[in-house]
Amino acid sequence: AKGLKILKELGLHYRDSAGNLIPCDDRRLFPVWEEAGRLKMPVLIHQADPAGFFEPVTPDNEHYESLNKYPLWSFADAKFPRKIDLLKRRDNLVRQHPDTIFILPHFGNYAENIQYTSNLLDENPNVYIDFSARIDELGRQPYTSREFFIKHQDRIIFGTDMPANIESSVGMYRTYFRFLETYDESFYSPDYDGTFDRSRWPICGIGLPKEVLKKIYHENILRIIPSLKDEINLTLK
Repeated sequence: AKGLKILKELGLHYRDSAGNLIPCDDRRLFPVWEEAGRLKMPVLIHQADPAGFFEPVTPDNEHYESLNKYPLWSFADAKFPRKIDLLKRRDNLVRQHPDTIFILPHFGNYAENIQYTSNLLDENPNVYIDFSARIDELGRQPYTSREFFIKHQDRIIFGTDMPANIESSVGMYRTYFRFLETYDESFYSPDYDGTFDRSRWPICGIGLPKEVLKKIYHENILRIIPSLKDEINLTLK
């Protein structure tokens, strides 16, 4: 094991014996996070989803088609906590365990608010993010996204969160590379399942410098999990 992954069901679905939702910052879970820190094992924890997933599933919702395709992705029901409440508990969690490395996927699950994620990284040196399944959000904020990626270049990890294989995922990967490496305008990102069958809105590339790309593609994750160097036989130049 190289790390610990916690799915979004914690905070949304899992309940204790009294029937109460268990938030991610529940003190009963503290030994887990502390042990991960002692073992120098990063914790990737998913909390919340795109803002539209917490809004009514109507044609006015910009994720209407996705939520119709995957109804279980909707958390509009009042029985679920609100997105900002989940994020506040997640932020409280990472602050309470400063010796544990946390990787927050999907741009800290707040790609709609880049400044929020930037502040979170500024305030918590134990936090890293990936941007998996969020270039749709980031690519429609290209100027702010580029500034963020350059400012936080040591804290960002590459990821897609999409089905990946050589035969069917070439277009998906090329779109990620196009977003990161070019200034191309008005192209489309893959859907959440890695396909291009449906387009939401066009995005633009952010043209990152080569030294920043190297960190995002592999140097940052190898710093967090050094043993990966041997496993993938990577030769760094």
